[in-house]
Amino acid sequence: MGTVGLFFIVRAASKAGIFDKKIKLSKIAFLQGSADMASQDASSLLNNCLDEIVYFFSRSQHKIVVFEDLDRLGNTEVFVKLREINQIVNNNIQGEPVRFVYACRDDIFLGADIRTKFFDFILPVIPVMDSRNAYTHLKNKLNDFPANEQALLKQMSLYISDMRSLQNIVNEFNLFKKVVDDNRNQAKIFSLIFYKNIYAQDYNLIDKKSGVLYSFIHDYRLRKLHESYFISLDKKLEQLNNKLVEIKKESANTDKELRKQLVSRFIAPELWPIVHFSSEQYYSNGHYMTHAESLCDNETNFIEFFSRKSQLYVGYGNYNSNNYQPITHSSIIEEYNLRAKVIAKDKAAEYQKTVSEIEEVREGIRTRNSISLAELLKLIGWERFKEIAEVYIEKCDDRTIIDLEQLETIRNGFRFGGLEALYYLLANGHIMQDFMMFRSVFHKGTISVNDNDYIKAVGRHMGCEEVNQNFLLDNPKDVLAELIGQRYQYRAGAIHHQIVALLLDSRHSVDTKNLSEMVAMIFQKTSTDILAIFNVLESCFVDADYFTRLVVFSLGDSRYLDKMIAVIEEQERSSIVTSIVTKMVALISPEVSANQENYRQFIVEQGFSLISFVEGSNLEPFLNNIKLLGVIYQDISLPITPSETQALTFIAENQMYTLDKKNYRVIVAGLLQHENIPCDRVDELPWSLLEKYQLSSVKEYVNDNIDIFVREIFIDSKESSETIVSVLTHPNLSDDLKICMLKKMQFTVVDLHDFPEHIDADMDELSYHDLFYRYDRVAPGWDALLNYICEGCNLEVLTQYIEEHAQVLSQKEVSLVDGERYDLLYMKVICNDKLSDSAYFSVLKPVYINVHHWDERLSLDNFLRLIKNSKVELDTESFKQAVQCFISDTAKGSIEPFVLWFSQFKETFFSDTDYYLRDEHDDTFLEEMLVAIHNSQSFTFSEKATLLFKYRERYHESFLDELTISNEGLLAIIALSTDDNFSMNLIVRLLKNGYRSRVEIARLVGRLEEKEFSKIFNQKSATLNLSNGQQAELFLSALQQAGLIKKWSLREAGKYHVHCCYEEDENYID
Repeated sequence: MGTVGLFFIVRAASKAGIFDKKIKLSKIAFLQGSADMASQDASSLLNNCLDEIVYFFSRSQHKIVVFEDLDRLGNTEVFVKLREINQIVNNNIQGEPVRFVYACRDDIFLGADIRTKFFDFILPVIPVMDSRNAYTHLKNKLNDFPANEQALLKQMSLYISDMRSLQNIVNEFNLFKKVVDDNRNQAKIFSLIFYKNIYAQDYNLIDKKSGVLYSFIHDYRLRKLHESYFISLDKKLEQLNNKLVEIKKESANTDKELRKQLVSRFIAPELWPIVHFSSEQYYSNGHYMTHAESLCDNETNFIEFFSRKSQLYVGYGNYNSNNYQPITHSSIIEEYNLRAKVIAKDKAAEYQKTVSEIEEVREGIRTRNSISLAELLKLIGWERFKEIAEVYIEKCDDRTIIDLEQLETIRNGFRFGGLEALYYLLANGHIMQDFMMFRSVFHKGTISVNDNDYIKAVGRHMGCEEVNQNFLLDNPKDVLAELIGQRYQYRAGAIHHQIVALLLDSRHSVDTKNLSEMVAMIFQKTSTDILAIFNVLESCFVDADYFTRLVVFSLGDSRYLDKMIAVIEEQERSSIVTSIVTKMVALISPEVSANQENYRQFIVEQGFSLISFVEGSNLEPFLNNIKLLGVIYQDISLPITPSETQALTFIAENQMYTLDKKNYRVIVAGLLQHENIPCDRVDELPWSLLEKYQLSSVKEYVNDNIDIFVREIFIDSKESSETIVSVLTHPNLSDDLKICMLKKMQFTVVDLHDFPEHIDADMDELSYHDLFYRYDRVAPGWDALLNYICEGCNLEVLTQYIEEHAQVLSQKEVSLVDGERYDLLYMKVICNDKLSDSAYFSVLKPVYINVHHWDERLSLDNFLRLIKNSKVELDTESFKQAVQCFISDTAKGSIEPFVLWFSQFKETFFSDTDYYLRDEHDDTFLEEMLVAIHNSQSFTFSEKATLLFKYRERYHESFLDELTISNEGLLAIIALSTDDNFSMNLIVRLLKNGYRSRVEIARLVGRLEEKEFSKIFNQKSATLNLSNGQQAELFLSALQQAGLIKKWSLREAGKYHVHCCYEEDENYID
């Protein structure tokens, strides 16, 4: 009951307007049926004027109130307050109620149900304009806009959502185009006006040097934005240039060749078949063995082997011996990886790749320096653009320039299409770095804020590098005038790339003077600062040609070439040094230098590799200038690029290199690249390749310096004999080098017709021809040898040569048989005692032995060797010559050769032994000869016996006793004898030698003329009647001692009684 009563009380109070006053119902307790009243909070302006508002509507005839744009406040509470006012007004007036009409967006309330509950009636409004038809309205309002820029209007209209914004853009555009830029670029003006109206917050930040648009323009001007696409190009160029230098220095051409070089440090390639690597210091049947070839051929094997932490060895061994030495290999893999990275798989290919990369980077730098903002953003792309813009937005979060609400407005603006619009405007060049020109009216002589900031920075003595990094000038010409006016042109900050470019382009003498003074100021600094300034300018110039012109002007026109040389000599090699030097050499006449010898040496020290960095258009003047300077390179390397090939050809044609092995092999191989001639091939055939491929310039250089060529290059080659002879006979070759070639080079000549016998050199008393034979440079042949023999040849040299080639000479014919030439052959070869037996035998095999030349020069030993070799036929004439030379009446000569000679020609000898044994001349010779023949194995027993028997009357009885005659020999002599006394003496000797054959003795006795002795072998006892008692008693005693008779006795003179041993007693005989 209480609750219902409270309800009616509140309702009545509301109608009475009590709640419209300053009363607050603070508490209603429905269960207790109570309510508390409290005073209102501090009154608002609306509450204070509420009575007047009610009075106004009660007296006014207007019953409809329209509210517009309340949605812009972004607060729905205002709608609640207005509804309360509307209710209060209607509660306090009589008659027709007042209607509040609200013109607002549909999305002002969060939900559709809330909106429909709040409003009594909702009337939708059909829009006159939206983003879909904004272009039509915009085009109609800008009917004189350039036709070729209509795409700009169409694109920007997508971001204009209401007619008022569109109309404001149109109004401002029409105003600006009349006073800004003289109406020459309506598209740029429109773009800036559009951005100013649609994205006003970011636009207004331009004056505070902040905001997204300002940051894009600012970073582009300072080339910071470029880094988003052109990443570290200068550093990359430096790295590539260094890599190119390293590749040129690298001696290996492939990774396999590199492995071979490293392996060869431990084992020379010549020893690979014998020596190997091992992981153990002993032989183990190959289990721990690693061959050098496998390490060279297989990179995996190489890395695995040399990566081992354990000790490694090199050597050879077997089960009987070990010879292994430890090696130090800890740094091999590191070195291999570093060098392999330089050459990759193929040095030439890697070099070409690096050159291409350098050209790409250079092109990138040129593009970077000259690229427009629009082109740069297209390269950066939309995604990267958004990332950069987000960074710029975050940088705007600075309370000194913007509050949170403004920052959120900027974020929302870019979030809902702002970035797309800005990207389009920037990427299509509608807003560029010169956008400030379209913000205000231009007054001649004024300087932009940016340029003014630069001038102030120069005044603060900001350095060259810093100003070039932080300022891009809007009007370099006016800035220069201002700098000159304030006497700032002599400060380091004045050296700005745009200022320098302006001065270079100017043809006014005043500007030339200013540039000269600026250059003079640069060269008053330290070497490091000078190069730093040139480096900054090179990296900042929009057109690379400006840097080239600066170098020419500074070093050529201003005569600072020698100073720059001194500067560079104090610095390490770098990309800026290389850039300056290549341009300096190519484009500045050497005559500018006051010390051309120093300039020449400077270029030499830069090395041949410098040519690799010369631009193609500068190559020809570069080469011409180094030629004028007389540059002689000492470090030529194989060309890889066409420019290097052109340079090498020029250097070769003009002989601008030292003639040594290192340079020569590269020059020739480089000129013959089209023939695929490697350097190793040039080492082997340095002269033949010149002849074959008609390298006239190189050959001329060689001919003029033949001694150097031979000493440094040719002497270690593997040229053919024909080629070596052609060089050896070179008219300008020194005699000392001829001797050196003879000693060191392997070749042969057929004869020495083309070579003089003597030359002017220290040869230890040997002739030139002697040296050919001493060093075995003449092919073995009798024609050449006889010619040499007939000269004043050195006998020792001749002997040595024959020793080496006797076998070959033995197979060649010699037609010489007599005359003076034969006599020399006889004297130096046939009479040569120093020749070994084998050589003597072989060399004389085809030589005719003319005995008429025999004299005291022919030694007995050589005579013997002639006989042994069957070189002399036995006849009366030859024997006569031999006797004259080797047998004299007063001296005892050697008869060994004669015995051998006789044995070779027995038929001749036995046909006239009296002559050959000199029976009529010399008994001593006869006896010696008989002894020698008897002791010779070349005669049979029969032959020996014949001679002994034949000349028994010529030698003494004791002669035979002195001979050691075998039983067979005695039997043979006895068989020939017809002299009983001689035969009996021989039988006695036979018996003394122990001969006991009764039958044979009986047969021999039976042949005697004295038949009495035969009784001894036919009877048991016998009486012998013998006339020669002395001979008989000697014979009988010998028989008794031999056991062939039992005893004997003398009966009377001439009669001997003998007790014989008959046949049944034969076993008695030994």
